Amino acid sequence: QRFRDGKRKARAGFAKVIGAKKEIVNAWLPGVHKLSSNSKAWVIGTHHGGNSDYLESYLAEYFYRFNRRHDPKRLFHRAVRACVLAQPRTYGKLFG
Repeated sequence: QRFRDGKRKARAGFAKVIGAKKEIVNAWLPGVHKLSSNSKAWVIGTHHGGNSDYLESYLAEYFYRFNRRHDPKRLFHRAVRACVLAQPRTYGKLFG
């Protein structure tokens, strides 16, 4: 019970910060939590914890997949198209 009360207080405080109604925040925050926990689990599972230097790239890939999760048939074609249209990078630009 104590944990739940703390959660309510945190949500109410967040509502004040963003200037939203408490009902909206209470409906919205669980989705944010689910998205953040799923992305964390994906990075840890897929990239075995990964390197914090590449976190932005890992999250970009996660959200790319997340936004296209309902259209898996086109995922491969979109990836190939992105590779074909991308500007070439030299080794020095990648690692220098």
